[in-house]
Amino acid sequence: MLVALPIVSFFCVVILGVFAAGPRIRTDVAQLALVLWLLVCNLIQGINSLVWAGNTDIHVPRWCDLVTKVLLGLVVAIPGACICISTRLARIHDDQKKKPSSKRLQYILDGLFCFVIPVLYMCLRKFFYILVYRRVYLRALGTDFIVQDHRFNILENFGCSASVYPANQAIVLMLLPPMLLGGVAFFSTSQSSFSNLECVFLMQTTPSSSLS
Repeated sequence: MLVALPIVSFFCVVILGVFAAGPRIRTDVAQLALVLWLLVCNLIQGINSLVWAGNTDIHVPRWCDLVTKVLLGLVVAIPGACICISTRLARIHDDQKKKPSSKRLQYILDGLFCFVIPVLYMCLRKFFYILVYRRVYLRALGTDFIVQDHRFNILENFGCSASVYPANQAIVLMLLPPMLLGGVAFFSTSQSSFSNLECVFLMQTTPSSSLS
């Protein structure tokens, strides 16, 4: 048994719980969603590392069915929350942020990227699992969709993980969306960080230049 796995996981759960209780996190949908998704992920990993310590037995199939879906949603919820946080940072110095329509749009984006898209992504895998269970093929639009050939995988010391059939259709349907969201999140976060650093630099240099 890897003792460090449950210790680190539950320690992160406590830390994230403290952050979630903070007033600044609670008032921001994207930040709260990011903390909650990470908290749930660490809680699942901590429980899995205890239950499957040194074994690969199937203890609770229903648990594996549930957590594999949640962990799948996590891979699109994390970059989605980062996209929402970066867009909010980009509007800090924008005068349009004071308009109610702009705030309403931000709330819509927060709900879409942090909750709606992850839930749809989890349902997508379940939908195609029902259609292609036991490698049964579905002919749709001239394409054979193959996503999953069994319910889940079990890794020793790590527990349940999602099973994705190694086919081109599965790569497009299940692996491409988190990769695209991750790329957009990296680009938007980098852009907003550089913009805010530039604003801070200008605020620090403007008084000195005006005095001279």
